[in-house]
Order: sequence, then C-alpha cells, then structure tokens
Amino acid sequence: MVANHYRVTKYNPVLRDRNDIYFGDEWTDRHDIGVELAGHVLTEDEFEATINKYLYAVEAFAHESGVTHLTVVDLVEKVDTREPPWASLRKGATVSLDQALELVRSMLRGEVLGPKLEDGDRFYVHVHDRMYMWIGSDVDCVQAVSEAERIGLFVEPGQVSWLLPDPADRFRWLREGEPVHHILVSVDRRNDDRRHRDIPDDKVPALRALFSLNRDDEHFYDSYEIDESRWAPVSEILGIPLDPAIEYTLWTRSGD
Repeated sequence: MVANHYRVTKYNPVLRDRNDIYFGDEWTDRHDIGVELAGHVLTEDEFEATINKYLYAVEAFAHESGVTHLTVVDLVEKVDTREPPWASLRKGATVSLDQALELVRSMLRGEVLGPKLEDGDRFYVHVHDRMYMWIGSDVDCVQAVSEAERIGLFVEPGQVSWLLPDPADRFRWLREGEPVHHILVSVDRRNDDRRHRDIPDDKVPALRALFSLNRDDEHFYDSYEIDESRWAPVSEILGIPLDPAIEYTLWTRSGD
C-alpha cells in the first residue's frame, strides 16, 4: 500500500501561499524557451537538463522501491501516438523502467499528456502540466529524496498526487470544512505580475460549462487554463476584458 507520497518539482515551496498557489516568477514549460522571465531566458539546453533531473529522481525512487516495471494508466493522446516510439502504447500496457523514463520525458515535454504510471498499489509516478510530478511508494525513500534534493529539485513529503482518485487526497490545497471559492489567476509575463480575483458563485456554472472537466473533478475544483478559444465567453461571463498578452487560469481556494 502506498504510504509515502512526494511532490517532486523544480519549484521552491517557500514561494507558495497558504492556498498552495505558486507565485515564483519562473518558466513552467517548453513554451517559455527563449522568453525572458525575471531577467532569465530559458534555453533548450536548460529545459532538457531540468527534465533529466526529473528522470534521475524517478529512477532513484523506483530503485529504492524495488520497482522495475510500471503500468500505463489513463492514457490520453496529445500527439499522434501511432508513430514511434509510442505506436504500441495502450492503456494497461506494462513498460520497463527505462521505457517509463522515456514516457515521463515525453510527458514533461508536453508531447503525451495523461498517462499515470503505477505498479499496483505499491508505487506510482504521476505527471501533470507545468512540470508537476508526484511519486508514491510503499517504501520511505530517504535516499531518493536526498538524491533529488542534491541535484536541485524540491521534494515535498506528504503531498499526495492530485491525480489520485480519492477526493480527500485529490484537492489537498483546499482545507476541509471551509467554503470553496473560485478565482481567476492572471500572470503578466511582461512585468512578472501575478494576481487573482474572486469569482462570484453565480458565475461559476456558466464557466464550468465551457470546459471538459477532468474525470475525477465533478465539483470543478481543478485548475483550467483559459485558452484563446475561451477568452470571449469568459470575458462576457465575468463582465471584464481579458488581455490576450496575459495568461489566465481558473483555480480554487478555501476560506473566507
């Protein structure tokens, strides 16, 4: 039984607010290559080097847990997986650890979205967008944690994967027993300005109708990026203009 859960990312947890929202000004995916953020320009080499750190961490956790193979769960195709190297990849397929590492690389690059890699109820690796990764194990992976931190990643023990089906663990940024509020998070990359505003409750159903909700998000608690196709309807629902130069995300927080 998985008893040890870890969030393993490049994000320093001291830069999170009480709602677990990260406010550090830094790159989040490969689309930021060549973009200047907080005086730093991400290069292809740095991006790939960071991915290699994630893969090293996965391998360290797997080895300490005695894991040699993983099963592909909830596969969602983002690119044409009829072509190599994923031509035979199907939900329920078992892959070697080396193959799993390459699949994690593909997920971090944004090429394949959705696979959760698991070994029954004893180990998992889950990857989400924006370079978020969670690892769970039935082993207390002391050495793997040390190795991941040694190479510059941040490991947060006790952070259960958002992609696990148990809602009690799934939405850990929300505090039990407190009211849930939807917010609009905006990030202006031109001046590294991050803000959020509360969304009136009566506007939420109309916003919810614009998105295909994640399979285990019946209450619309997850974060959902507002892409170009949704700018106009979101602007109309909220009664505010949206600036095309700003990134917008729907999110949730708890408390009054």
